[in-house]
Amino acid sequence: MNEPKGIFKGWLKKYASSDVIIIGAGPSGLMAALDLARLNLKTLVIERSIHVGGRLWASDFLINASDSAPQFKEILDELGIPYKKGKSGLFVNAGPNIAAKFILAACEAGVRILTQGEFKDLIYSQGKIAGVQMEWNPQLSLEDQAYASASVLLKSEVVIDASGHSACVCQNLIKKGVIDQKKYSQINIRTAESVLLDKTGLIYPGVACTGMAVSAIYGIPQAGLTLCSLLVSGRKVAQEVEMFFAENYTGLRKGRR
Repeated sequence: MNEPKGIFKGWLKKYASSDVIIIGAGPSGLMAALDLARLNLKTLVIERSIHVGGRLWASDFLINASDSAPQFKEILDELGIPYKKGKSGLFVNAGPNIAAKFILAACEAGVRILTQGEFKDLIYSQGKIAGVQMEWNPQLSLEDQAYASASVLLKSEVVIDASGHSACVCQNLIKKGVIDQKKYSQINIRTAESVLLDKTGLIYPGVACTGMAVSAIYGIPQAGLTLCSLLVSGRKVAQEVEMFFAENYTGLRKGRR
């Protein structure tokens, strides 16, 4: 067991300082991670459970992944995911197939995914976001409790909240009074997707929000959100982060992986 632990600690040490840390390995988090890694940005994803992929495994209505939006077809084609087009115009694919393809594509692009890690706090340095404090999920086995209880400090230039309904990073900022709770009193579910995409992006310098976390912060009805909208939200937040790096740093940090 010493050799696997040594290898794990080795790459954890390597990614203790990353360009981007993403909290949550669901559809939006994985989509953002894939696009950012393709930009050669050093990207670490932290997922609190042992499972990666979230809603990708079952998708809408707990059945096969399906959507009629052209963006959904584009993403399926881009990753080489097979699908069938129904008479209604839906592009249908088995949930496990799309989940497996996404996870593999992200890993092959250079994304590192850390499971059983729970976000605890944001790190600040010289008045700006400098990373996150993470703790090992308490659901780990008893023999690992001594190791699991230790906090881990991970540095990054940008943190993306892709944590889903909990919106844990954004809630952290709200509790500290850094940002205000952003909620609408009423939103038509027919416009939920457009509002989600409009609100996706930087919520504070160095902190961005995507997917269901956006829904939770802005009070967007979840009933109006499809798998495609979550993927497109992940893609948009990656574009926002790319612009953030371009505006705040002398070029993207190429070749850091």
